[in-house]
Amino acid sequence: MSEIIDFYNGGKDSKGRTLEYMWNFDYFALENVHDYIQLLFPITEPSYFNRGFPRLLTSDIRQFRNSQELKHNLLISFVVMLDFFGLKISAEEKIKIEKADNYEERKDNWQTGRNHNFLRITRILTSLKLLGLEDVSLAFYWCLIRLVEEDPSGFNFISLEYWKAAVSELLINAMD
Repeated sequence: MSEIIDFYNGGKDSKGRTLEYMWNFDYFALENVHDYIQLLFPITEPSYFNRGFPRLLTSDIRQFRNSQELKHNLLISFVVMLDFFGLKISAEEKIKIEKADNYEERKDNWQTGRNHNFLRITRILTSLKLLGLEDVSLAFYWCLIRLVEEDPSGFNFISLEYWKAAVSELLINAMD
């Protein structure tokens, strides 16, 4: 079993932390701890900042896509990060990401034009797409675009291009 699948199935990372432990990080930890995002949202590329973390393997992708439990846990990880950003998910007819009650309080922590949270967003969009939550990834992208349209001053063009690239195939499929 891969390190990522083991971790998402209740195992521990190299520091002895579990998935549930990370889900309970407070805002300070979510902002300042820099070695959890690679496990919560694994991707196929190595981490530039934490090179020792495992990369997502093709077999991992297959297991996530075929496991409701793994996808459910990934969704919980996403909800944790949405709360950090001041956003929430709703799924009435289709999945929608929108501002939460704490949005105004939280936005100043990440909408600063440039910061590491924009890199995290790219990772999250990519991971959700790869691991079988394409509709969630696309809903998050459209939420971000709405936020940019409302107040472009908190964002930067380079990050927007990375976000678009992360979901580009989903955008193309949505037009078909």
